[in-house]
Amino acid sequence: MYEEGLEGANLTVRVSYYPEFNVSIDYSAKSIKAVLVRLDHLMRLGVAFDGLDEGVRELAGKLDFVRQQNPQFGTYIDELEKDYVEMPFEPLDISANDAVKFAEQLLRDNKDQRPGRQASEQ
Repeated sequence: MYEEGLEGANLTVRVSYYPEFNVSIDYSAKSIKAVLVRLDHLMRLGVAFDGLDEGVRELAGKLDFVRQQNPQFGTYIDELEKDYVEMPFEPLDISANDAVKFAEQLLRDNKDQRPGRQASEQ
């Protein structure tokens, strides 16, 4: 058990799904690596995730193959990528305590804006 009482955590990443083309991605090393790199920085672990790079290349190769086989899929992906804006990862240089205080304040400030809350609950 972790000394703070946290036994573990579960992180979920979103992966692409293209139902119009019957293309589903069960595992995305690229998505997983993006989350882990940010988590690594926040926790200052110094872990290398180079082992995921092969999975990133493999997925890119599979999608390129589908694009070659189905020009409509290629056009669809091109349109999605054209409109995609990468959210830059700008690491915060704050202590763990400050990060927790920031998160708590953010939650307090936004507690009344949760989806599904009725006006009578606010």
